[in-house]
Amino acid sequence: MMPILDPTVFVIESLSPDDIRDGRSEGEALSAALRLAEISSEYRRVQDIKTLGECFASIGKTTKSRQQRGDREVLAIPHLHFSAHGNENGLGLTDGAFVPWDGLRIMLLGLGKATGYIGPSGYCLFLTTFSTCDGAFANRMFFGQPPKEFSDKMFGGAPPKPCIGIVGPAEKVSWSDSLTAFVTFYHLNLTKHVPAQQAVKVMNEAAGLIDVFKCYAHDQGEAP
Repeated sequence: MMPILDPTVFVIESLSPDDIRDGRSEGEALSAALRLAEISSEYRRVQDIKTLGECFASIGKTTKSRQQRGDREVLAIPHLHFSAHGNENGLGLTDGAFVPWDGLRIMLLGLGKATGYIGPSGYCLFLTTFSTCDGAFANRMFFGQPPKEFSDKMFGGAPPKPCIGIVGPAEKVSWSDSLTAFVTFYHLNLTKHVPAQQAVKVMNEAAGLIDVFKCYAHDQGEAP
């Protein structure tokens, strides 16, 4: 019996104090739009390193609880969408802490281990997307030595990769452009089953942008 495919987009948002003051929340708006489009979505707000770690633990538990439905296996693979300020080196959190890509890589690998969603070549099966300035630079997580916390044996003998691919902008981008782009991306990728590379081309067009959002695969470091 074939497993049921039932992915969930977990929108993880860390607002700046100015965003909170002005009532801006791209993450909440995206999560609401996804639910309206009948795409499973959960919204999580984090303020600091502690709550970010708790968020990952919660996503792991939620995902594990969804992996069986009666006598049917469910592929409840999480997709992680990060909505935050950032730069080419990582993500900023509400309290002013900064999460470098290496730190995020460790968290993603931990989620892969906790959920068991690891591909045959040693990569975590979930997609990560970024509504952050310079979020495309998260592809740096695919390079360099694997973290000491994770041995190759956990990931099929291959150097572990924290996700199957990333989608994000290669420069600064406005909240409105990012929201428009990602509503389009998820509609095409999860509802219409359009491949990520093709969906990224359309999401740029939908937001009136030219090649701002990029798609990088775990095994190529370039658009799949």
